[in-house]
Amino acid sequence: MKTKLQKVIFMLSKYFIYGLIIQSFFLNFLLASDGNAQRYKSMKEVFIVLEFERSSIPDLLEAIENSSQFKFSYDIKDIDDKIIVSVPKGRNSVAAILDRVVNTTALGFKQINNDINVRKIDKKVRVAKIEITIDKQISGRVRDESGQPLPGVTVLMKNTNKGTSTDSDGYYKLTVPDEVTTLVFSFIGYLSEEVEIGNLSTIDVVMMPDVQKLSEVVVIGYGTQQARNVTSAISTVKSKDLREVPVPGLDQALQGRAAGVQVT
Repeated sequence: MKTKLQKVIFMLSKYFIYGLIIQSFFLNFLLASDGNAQRYKSMKEVFIVLEFERSSIPDLLEAIENSSQFKFSYDIKDIDDKIIVSVPKGRNSVAAILDRVVNTTALGFKQINNDINVRKIDKKVRVAKIEITIDKQISGRVRDESGQPLPGVTVLMKNTNKGTSTDSDGYYKLTVPDEVTTLVFSFIGYLSEEVEIGNLSTIDVVMMPDVQKLSEVVVIGYGTQQARNVTSAISTVKSKDLREVPVPGLDQALQGRAAGVQVT
């Protein structure tokens, strides 16, 4: 009886392990698919094939939507559907096709990721008729000099207060506008690191301890600790920065000065 029970337990354990392996495989597959979906392309990089050389603007925009990932938004009053535009037949980039439109109409196009806004442009005002803004998805992991993950590391876009912090396993994920070129990693007791983004989508960082700051005492909500023993995320606001803000209250001066902190 005991042997039979052991066999049953062994078989159930084996099936349970197989189930976990299969579940893990599908989970990784879904995460990978989701990550690829976040890689936006410029309209200059996306090519489509048109089977016609002349079209109304609404029909042309619909054809582009059906052949690409882009979606157009516009005020119907800004587009005259009676205007027929000449477009390059065959395989061309979406930007080249829309360039034909802007050369013969008073319309402009602004791409933000996969959305393209169509707007009427005043010919007296000199503005770019085609603008492209692509947000980048940056992710990675932050570790210390011994390879251990660092939770609570502040990750900011350089010269801004916008960013995120690493989770309990040192991982982070951040959406970065196209014009941002550098990320700044900071953590109490460690030297700050600045990393150029370039064409990278994954940025892993190893932070080195700041020997001078490890002995500093940090005041926290429930007492004081040496900086070397603090494991939670801590932001620093300098008094000089607060004095430069023309507001009557301290709470207003602190607002927006630290990532993830809301002052009420």
